[in-house]
This record gives sequence, structure tokens and C-alpha cells, in this order.
Amino acid sequence: MLVDEEVPSLLNRASMKRLLYTITCATLIGMLASPGLAYVLPATFIGRMMGERAMKSPMKQVSFAMKAEGSETPALKVTLAKPGKVLLEALPAAPEQEPITAARIDIVDGRITPTGDFSKFPGTPELWSIFLLQVLDAKDGDEVEAQWNQLAEQLGLNALETSLTRCDSIVCFKLTPTAENTSAVLHTGRSLFRILNWKPTAQDPAAKAIEMRLRNYKESQAPHWVPQQLEFIDASGASLRFESLDVEFVPPVESKD
Repeated sequence: MLVDEEVPSLLNRASMKRLLYTITCATLIGMLASPGLAYVLPATFIGRMMGERAMKSPMKQVSFAMKAEGSETPALKVTLAKPGKVLLEALPAAPEQEPITAARIDIVDGRITPTGDFSKFPGTPELWSIFLLQVLDAKDGDEVEAQWNQLAEQLGLNALETSLTRCDSIVCFKLTPTAENTSAVLHTGRSLFRILNWKPTAQDPAAKAIEMRLRNYKESQAPHWVPQQLEFIDASGASLRFESLDVEFVPPVESKD
């Protein structure tokens, strides 16, 4: 049984615990909100989040046209489709004409398989392959995480370390492999895990495009999947910029079972 003298002491201790708890929570919130002190998530968690977002996205297919900076007409069309397809089509000068050429990348038996002529398009198959990570499909989170890890490893993104940096004005996660034989680097947004920068391992130091930048998702007609601007940067630092437009979004067909 408590005596009268013990009650104020217990109340003081309880008040002190609540105060310490409040201070701790406020400190953690402040650290997470501050770009300099934000918590660095492990790469495995980031990969799972990106894979699950792709798996749960309410779309069967999304396509968009791209026009070069300063041009009035679209130059190519990009189609992303589940399960695991990226299709590129060079557009003719006249809309009534058929596409001039096409190239595609598919996930075949868990492997990234490019086909067609990529010389007519900006970038390389390795650069365009990053979009496959947005159209994964699986029955659950564990399966889609395994798929994401498998494809990421093929792109040189295995055994990753995470750090914080800035992508223009956005705080982002920088994912870099620990292996010495790969130079791949992937940047994702810190909160929504959108792909912002992608630089695959350089197979050819003189490649026509060695980095892709994806920007302004908020201004896009399909903000979770299509950036408003895509920029391809070559080994000399020269860039080729495109604007996405005419987004066509195809939702999945609901089962009647």
C-alpha cells in the first residue's frame, strides 16, 4: 500500500518518463524531416518497396510519346506493360504513317532480353531496362522482391549500399554496388521511391548515352510511372532532353470470378 509521501514521487517519475518519451519522439521526427540527418534505409527495403509498388499499381499498360527539346512533334513512343515489357517505337513525321522502327525489352525466364534496333533511339538497352522495375507482377511481396533483386543484379545493382544525396533540389537515396567490377548507380526519391537517376555499368566508355535522368513526376499525366522529362547524358557530358506527353493508361481487366 502506498503511503502519502510516495505518491508525489511516483507522479514525478511518470511525468519525467512522459517528458523523455515526448522529447525522444520529437527528436526522431526532426531527424527524419531533416535532409542532413534523415534515416538511411537499407537497399533491400528500398528494392522491396519499389517492387511492391510496381506489383500493386492499378495498371496493365501505360504508354507515352516523347518529343525532343525544341521540337514540335513527338519522336518516339514508349510502352510499359505487365508482366515486364518495354516497347520503343520511332514515330514517323506524318501521324497517319506507321512507326518506322521498333525495339523492345522483355523479361524472359527471369532474364532481361532486348530485341530490335536500338540505334534509332536515345540511350541503350541497359538504360531503358530500368523501366522494367516499374512493371513487375507477382502474387505477393516476397515474390516481387525476389524478381526485383534478380533484375537489379543483372543491371549491376547487387550487394548495394545506401547513402543520401541530392538529385537537383530533391533529397534522394543513392544506391551503389559494393562490388568493384560494376559502376552502376541508381538514385530514387526518398519518400515515394521513384527512379530519378540511372547509370548502368559502362560497357563502352564512349557509349552514346551513359546516364538517364527522370524528372518532374508531379507534372506528368501519370505521375507514379512517367516522368515529365527524360534526359540522356553521354560520356562528354552533353545531354539530350525529351518531354513526355499523350499518356495512355490501361487499367487491368477485373476478374469476374
